[in-house]
Amino acid sequence: HLMAGGKISCKGKRGQIVGGTIQAAQLISAKIIGSQANPQTDLIVGVNPKILKQIGEYEAKKGENQGKLETLTKTMRTLKARKDSDPATFSSENNDSLLKYEAATKKLEKRIAEYEKEIQTLTAYMDEQAASGRVSVEKTIFPGVSIRIRNADFKLRHETKAKTFFEEDNQVRSTNYQDPDEDKNDWRKKRGRGRPKKE
Repeated sequence: HLMAGGKISCKGKRGQIVGGTIQAAQLISAKIIGSQANPQTDLIVGVNPKILKQIGEYEAKKGENQGKLETLTKTMRTLKARKDSDPATFSSENNDSLLKYEAATKKLEKRIAEYEKEIQTLTAYMDEQAASGRVSVEKTIFPGVSIRIRNADFKLRHETKAKTFFEEDNQVRSTNYQDPDEDKNDWRKKRGRGRPKKE
């Protein structure tokens, strides 16, 4: 299992990716992907492992604080019900406790909102990176290779030569091979007229 927060490029003499799960935020490129033996090779683009880990950590903290908030809210409801039903026996200590719980609840709500904002920011950033996600194979990509770009999945059924795969309209599509190192221009502008054929 190989993961990268940006790009994975196999450009050496062999430049081959065979078997396993390869995961990158923006690009996976190689001369050859898979082999004639058709080993299961999973390529995942548009998912940043580091950001996913951060999101998971924020989700865990958010869940933990939501649990605390639920417990506090129940305790507050019980105290408020006591105060409303029998204010005469509701002591000043009880009232102090209620005020403390209310303050703690506001703090937790604020913290949860902050975690939620962080999760949304990180998710938006990952989506932005994923928008240009692609898989480029200079020579051959073999059957047995599956490609996932953002939320689109595609499994190779035929041996295919010199292609760049990308996501469009929730589908994995392909165009003629674009060298990811050729220049820094938008590669999509170079793929020619008309809609690319789906493999």
